[in-house]
Amino acid sequence: MARATTTKTVTKNSKTAATQSAPPNDFSTKLFSDLSEADAAVLTGQRRKAIAAGFWQFMQQRKSGQALIRVYNPDEQDDGWAHNCSVIEIVHEDMPFLVDSAMGAINSFGLTVHLVLHPIMRVHREANGKLQDIAPAQELRGTVAESCTHIQCDEIRDPQQLKAL
Repeated sequence: MARATTTKTVTKNSKTAATQSAPPNDFSTKLFSDLSEADAAVLTGQRRKAIAAGFWQFMQQRKSGQALIRVYNPDEQDDGWAHNCSVIEIVHEDMPFLVDSAMGAINSFGLTVHLVLHPIMRVHREANGKLQDIAPAQELRGTVAESCTHIQCDEIRDPQQLKAL
């Protein structure tokens, strides 16, 4: 029997990347662990830092069975980085076909994907869903494997289309 999933669509936080709490180094390392050399050349240290800080803030609160989803156009003032793209971020318990489903949705809008970050992280969360920390990959007891997905695609300028995605 399939497990019920609720979705929480998150709007951008009004905090700037500079005022958000910095993510632990191991989080940033894991987030960018599969970055190709070509993508690494484009994603400067400052941009990586801002993406990691924003994603860390985004994933702070997630209840079991809930999918966190946010779609936004990065802005230097709000996000600490800017690029002519739209970003889709998803946090969910790891399961098959999450990225495939997201890619299908993006493709249905006729958009091209330019970057996909998709590490699976083992996390400790409190009973209310508050993130405690990122656990070592081999630590299974008391942790949940979460799919942490950051996708950059063609920029969507129409607010209604951005919301629809």
